[in-house]
Amino acid sequence: MVSDKGSRWIKRSERCAIYDRDGWRCVYCGRKVKSGKGTNGCDPHTATLDHVTSRLLGGSDDASNLVTSCIDCNVAKSSLSVAAFVAKVAKTAEKRDALAVRIRVALKTELDRVRGRKLARWGL
Repeated sequence: MVSDKGSRWIKRSERCAIYDRDGWRCVYCGRKVKSGKGTNGCDPHTATLDHVTSRLLGGSDDASNLVTSCIDCNVAKSSLSVAAFVAKVAKTAEKRDALAVRIRVALKTELDRVRGRKLARWGL
């Protein structure tokens, strides 16, 4: 499902926070990305957000379901599940394992932050 809102579906500050969380690197291929004009810019190094679980498959716009992605990986993944995408692009077990580790690290970092905020709210 393609949004007709462009990049307006998420606040710029939230978008940049996710890019910062992921170290301005595509979590799928590791490519360094930069701020730009989004997918209309057609620069493969432009940072985009990808839904780990696509909205078509029931995924949300919550930060825990969003990761930094280069345009090439975002387009290639489309609405595939992460497992299907990994199977599609990874030709060797080594590449597949490295890709899986990057995705897990990105998601764990966000989950740790969410847990930390909840614990802080409770005074723990």
